[in-house]
Amino acid sequence: MIVRGAIAAVGFSLLALVLVHAKWMIKPPTRVPSGEVHVFLLAGQSNMLGRAPYDGLGDYQDSKVYDWNGERFQQAESPLSGANEGSMGLTVTFADQYLLAHKHVDALAFVQSAVGGTGLNRVDRNWNPGDAVYENAIAEVNSALIANPSFAFKGILWHQGERDDAMSEHDYALAWDRMVSDMRKRIVGADATTPVVLGQIWPTEGEGVRAAIAATPNRMHAAALVTIEGTRQFDDLHFDARSLRILGKRYYEAFSSLQNEVPVAEDAVRQN
Repeated sequence: MIVRGAIAAVGFSLLALVLVHAKWMIKPPTRVPSGEVHVFLLAGQSNMLGRAPYDGLGDYQDSKVYDWNGERFQQAESPLSGANEGSMGLTVTFADQYLLAHKHVDALAFVQSAVGGTGLNRVDRNWNPGDAVYENAIAEVNSALIANPSFAFKGILWHQGERDDAMSEHDYALAWDRMVSDMRKRIVGADATTPVVLGQIWPTEGEGVRAAIAATPNRMHAAALVTIEGTRQFDDLHFDARSLRILGKRYYEAFSSLQNEVPVAEDAVRQN
């Protein structure tokens, strides 16, 4: 009887231990965005993804920021879904700025579709309508919006061009304009006035592509340019973490300029 009692006690202890561990392994349900939700598509190549190591200065600070994982929106954390190149992107401070200026918004949601090393050129053929990377981006953002019909699509954030450094100004501008025009026609909730914000590339990259990017606001309605003045690289191509935080603020300011909104205060951004 003593032996059986000891065995029973051990068995009960093991069961209790398993239950305790199970309790810690069970994660609370993922919050689902609701109410007024604004959605942005992130597109381009690695500098939109962000390859800089995380700087420890703060991730997405607001629980109202969400990320599409291919099936549903989940609370955002760096790196965003699909952004397996690096630890943080410019959307960290973009989100800070956006939610500070839009306090009535219940959630901000990103659909991350940027892919490193991709281009518009005729050899790679990644971002032209009909190309696999482009069609996947359209499919992902539309899946997110169709699954959440009350959400509002607000714009496209784009950073790309390094891969296309051999293209002429004319060829890059023509390909990019066709791409954005197609996006505005095919994305659910988008139209010819949907804002698109794009960033400059490094002066060491293709002169024609840089010229095409710089001239975009003069060619296309509802397009705004972000400068890279004062930013730095941590390798020969990619922005460091401090620069990504600066760029996130500038992307919001550029978007805001298209909305006739007043950007939030300079000291609201963590750029240490």
